[in-house]
Amino acid sequence: MSDARANEKKELLYKALDGFKELQPEDKDAIWHLVETTGMPIYDDYLSILCIAAMKTREIRNLDERVCAMLSGFEGKIDSKVAELKTLLDQLNSNIAESVDAQVQLSVGNKLNQVADEFGSKLTEGFAAADKRHAATSEARDKAIVAKSFGLAVGVMSTASALIVIGGLIWGEVRSKWLSTT
Repeated sequence: MSDARANEKKELLYKALDGFKELQPEDKDAIWHLVETTGMPIYDDYLSILCIAAMKTREIRNLDERVCAMLSGFEGKIDSKVAELKTLLDQLNSNIAESVDAQVQLSVGNKLNQVADEFGSKLTEGFAAADKRHAATSEARDKAIVAKSFGLAVGVMSTASALIVIGGLIWGEVRSKWLSTT
């Protein structure tokens, strides 16, 4: 495609996409890249599917970034809790070695239980976030399969229509030759 034709097609696409207010600029760029690389025509039905795909892709990318940020913060919390736990264990060992009274040992033990509970809840939050990410990825994969199926159906219908037209042309030629010989 020539640069002038490509620019004209890009302008038409961006004007058509202006009707979709929920699209971000990066969504429009992603749709243009797909149209440009595949040579896909710009039809309203295709645009709706492309807009949904672009928005879902952005949502997944944002969710992925949030999960990664949460997990990186989560790692820091684990490190600090492990350090706190080690300090408390050292304190408990020191208290036992010095034979302090049972009340001090009990308060250190309670603190250890509290740290262990917090650590367990943070692990549970991390696993829940990973489950959400997996669910979002599965949903996006399912929608991509539906979009591919739609594209395949359109392709099959276009091919069938072309074969019918070509068959009609061939039949017309054969019939005219047959009529001219009789």
